[in-house]
Amino acid sequence: MHIKVCGITDPESINALAQLPVDMIGLVFDGGSPRFVDDSKAAVYSAHDFPIHKVGVFVDAAPDIVLNKVELFRLQLVQLHGQESPNFCRILRSKGIPVIKTFRLITVDDLSNCAFYKDCCDYFLFDLPRDAKGKLDWKIIASYTGAAPYFLGGDINPDDLYVIGHLGFSRLFALDLNNGFETEDMTKNIEGIKRFLLGMEEKYHL
Repeated sequence: MHIKVCGITDPESINALAQLPVDMIGLVFDGGSPRFVDDSKAAVYSAHDFPIHKVGVFVDAAPDIVLNKVELFRLQLVQLHGQESPNFCRILRSKGIPVIKTFRLITVDDLSNCAFYKDCCDYFLFDLPRDAKGKLDWKIIASYTGAAPYFLGGDINPDDLYVIGHLGFSRLFALDLNNGFETEDMTKNIEGIKRFLLGMEEKYHL
């Protein structure tokens, strides 16, 4: 199972995460997010020896903006969190950019939207609606029958260690860790992530 730590705001955390079994970090390019990464940090994130794959997170950005950030930050993947169309995804993939499309789930019926994107995305990400309270009901995902592998979001936190290994989701590709592993100033809790990943390895050999 792969691990993505999303919402990185401080480059200092990256070297620490690189010492853990973390495969990807998410850089948020939505100006409305408190985790927004501006261009002043591009030189740090675009270094050729950058230790972890970078995922750019966008919300209804224009294609030229997405492509500019891909080049400026040397992104390896793009994650789309808005109302982007299947054609939008095709445009990015035609440029050789792997695409993760987010679907915000409330009921099983929301999974039907995946069918429109099955031929234009590399991965899906299942998450909560933006203003939702509580956690994503992961039982909904048990009804997913698509072929695309997916990232599991929905406010994963350290307590979920006792649940995730028993989900048995055959197409689960990665866990998406974000605000459930943060300090009050939105800095990632590296020790908390380390304990969680160690627990996953010890308990489930994942």
